[in-house]
Amino acid sequence: MNKDIKQWARCCVACQMSKVSRHTESGTGEFRQPMRRFGHLHVDVVGPLPPSDGAQYLFTATERSTRWPEAIPMQHTTARDCAEALLHGWISRFGVPDDITDRGPAFTSQLWTSLGELMGSTIHHTTSYNPEANGMVERSHRTLKAALMARCTKSDWKAQLPWVLLGIRTSPKEGLQVSPAEMVFGEALTVPGEFFPSLDTPTDSEHLTKLRHAVEKYRPCTQTHSTSPSQYLPKLIHSCKYVFVRNDAHRSPLTRPYRGPYAVLERNPKAYRLSIGGKSDWVSIDLKACIPGRKGTYTNHASG
Repeated sequence: MNKDIKQWARCCVACQMSKVSRHTESGTGEFRQPMRRFGHLHVDVVGPLPPSDGAQYLFTATERSTRWPEAIPMQHTTARDCAEALLHGWISRFGVPDDITDRGPAFTSQLWTSLGELMGSTIHHTTSYNPEANGMVERSHRTLKAALMARCTKSDWKAQLPWVLLGIRTSPKEGLQVSPAEMVFGEALTVPGEFFPSLDTPTDSEHLTKLRHAVEKYRPCTQTHSTSPSQYLPKLIHSCKYVFVRNDAHRSPLTRPYRGPYAVLERNPKAYRLSIGGKSDWVSIDLKACIPGRKGTYTNHASG
């Protein structure tokens, strides 16, 4: 009888959605290391922000090998707006990237797909509910937002954006030990406070040595991760027919920490394709398996 009671409690859908167990952690995946500068671009959209000079959104792009950031103000976030921001804000300066990593409605449209095919770029869509999959640009968002909040009021962020970007581009990056500007141009940019010439002018040999070291840093470097490498994959996650998706957003009191259950349509080593709201979507494997009853049914023993 005790076994029956335990099984009865374990297969209750409402209970599984409400109780937090050990989270599934599949570990960090790997991108193919870019072999040239401006080869792999991570893009995203920030907003809506407070209206500022007709703009409410930012199209953001961070290049993987140099960490060079771009942020282009936009009024709307349609696929056409994002495509124009990419063309005018990135491709016109740095050329066509080999790979573009993105996530969002504008980036899954036919227009965005056709643009990638036209340019010869490979489009990589990151999984839903998993910001870490596009972590490079997500981390740059935190830095960008914090700098804008420190410099401006809500209504003039667009006017302050160029100064904020200058600061980010001239700040040394952890792991590279040089700034994105040095990675792109081979030397540091002049910033306010440095316009006056230094009395200690470097010799030609010193300048050439510095430039050579900067160029050497263009070579691909070993990837590093800021997240924990720990892994935990319960056996049931590989065979279950339904799963729950963790709700990591801010929740009001008594809101269940999981959503679902959603049917599993397809699997690969790092993501599952789920049926969510009548549509299919690829979601990171960091899910919670739904435990069925003895007859393979899914029951709800709790009200609500």
